[in-house]
Amino acid sequence: MFASNDIKETNWQAFETEALPLMPDVYRVAYWLVRDRTEAEDLTQETFAQALKGFHRYAAGTNCRAWLVTILYRLNGKRRMKLGQLKLVED
Repeated sequence: MFASNDIKETNWQAFETEALPLMPDVYRVAYWLVRDRTEAEDLTQETFAQALKGFHRYAAGTNCRAWLVTILYRLNGKRRMKLGQLKLVED
């Protein structure tokens, strides 16, 4: 039981060290994508929530910014599909 808490604590510390300093960069990309401050903030928050949930899959020492931006782009694509802004066209 305690080992699980230690892993979670270590995981949070690594996330705090590697990912959280990149929040302004992720926000800038989100703002560039949606052109709305509130939506960009929501998208950034959702990106970091997803990143924290999946941080155990992140390979330490790799490009964390690229990993976060990939999550951001996928979440934005899902958001746009849900809003109906992205239309699928058949051949």
